[in-house]
Amino acid sequence: LGRVHVLDDRSLRLESVVPEDEGEYSCEVDNAVGSLTASATLTVHSPPNIAARPEEVTVTAGETAVFQCGAQGKPSPTVFWTVEGSRVLLFPGESAGKFSSELTPEGLNQLTIQEVTRNDSGLGTVCNAVNSAGSDSWHARLTVTSGFHPPPVIELGPANQTLPLETEALFRCQVRGQPPPAVTWYKDHAPILQLHPRISVFDNGTLFIEDLQKADEGLYTCVATSEHGKATWSAKLRLESLRNSDIAFFKSPTLGALPGPPSRPLIVNIQRSSVTLSWSRHSQIGSSSLLGYQVELSGRPVEMRHGGSTGWVTVAHRVPGPTHALHHLLPNMTYMFLVRAENAHGFSPASPLSSPVTLPELDHDTPEELREAMSTLSAGHILELTSIFPISSTSIKLGWEILISDFVEGVYIYSRGLDVKAKTTNILTVLHFHVQ
Repeated sequence: LGRVHVLDDRSLRLESVVPEDEGEYSCEVDNAVGSLTASATLTVHSPPNIAARPEEVTVTAGETAVFQCGAQGKPSPTVFWTVEGSRVLLFPGESAGKFSSELTPEGLNQLTIQEVTRNDSGLGTVCNAVNSAGSDSWHARLTVTSGFHPPPVIELGPANQTLPLETEALFRCQVRGQPPPAVTWYKDHAPILQLHPRISVFDNGTLFIEDLQKADEGLYTCVATSEHGKATWSAKLRLESLRNSDIAFFKSPTLGALPGPPSRPLIVNIQRSSVTLSWSRHSQIGSSSLLGYQVELSGRPVEMRHGGSTGWVTVAHRVPGPTHALHHLLPNMTYMFLVRAENAHGFSPASPLSSPVTLPELDHDTPEELREAMSTLSAGHILELTSIFPISSTSIKLGWEILISDFVEGVYIYSRGLDVKAKTTNILTVLHFHVQ
């Protein structure tokens, strides 16, 4: 082997030692009257290597986040977790608030974070492994989503109509949502019972009334309901005699007369209390010129895990172009948006829903400099321990080098006994003007 040399004094020299070099080495000498053997054992220590690296974790607000980490090395490294912004070290079997650490049956070190909130999104966790030969660490970040399930969407709703008596009326209520919503019809706020032979509700939600009578006049409301909320759409029915020449009759428009649905609205800008949306128009204009776009939103507080949405609320009407900024939105709310095009015949089908967007809490804005500091200090190796000298039976001297000095105001020094029964971790703070 090129790494092994027998020197002039007959000593054996191994260079660039690797774990495979560990073992018992024997030296044998002999002459005419006999031989003699001497042996020595070589133990090779290797610094820790985090072989099972923690992965980025994405969970819904209110759920539990789990990170796992495993390390190799000799002697077997001590593995513990740290969390950005906290001085607490979590060894297996320890907990602090909603953070806890334990060993899995597979021998991995597991960090558990209970009942995460939106404020935990972006939290950095660090798996650390230390032994007498060195250390290793690996960062993983937590992302918390809102888990917002939008209420049902009325794709195409009923239209106002003025019709002759003794004809027929058709009110659309085309809906979508997961799970599929149930459709219920109301007339003047009272449920419509399908016992009447002139009234039918088709499987697609459409309400059909034949042989129209004056008593059929009124306000017709379609309600789409699911476990995630409800959506409503109303239209008026007016009935007149066909012989009345002063009346302009009009019925529900055909689909070809309506504009096509806009594209899915994109979130192009987010501020403290505003969101800017952008979308594309459909190639189908319909039977009349485009009047503009209607923007609707549904929102829910981020800490509310089930239900509680506002339904769909119209927040902008006849927006002239395919971009719109919504202001005066509430902090700590999750919103989704949809857009409809409008012409003289009515509204297009609803666009696909936007991605959910959560506005920040007012008291948790992070200054740009602090964000930069957090990013720098969590990016990698900032400090390297260069020397350890025992001074007495109760004291040691440490030396270190700061590799990236930006934003470093000091260091924390943690010490813990090798005895597995030792549960106390000592912490010493060294401010910047003492750093060596």
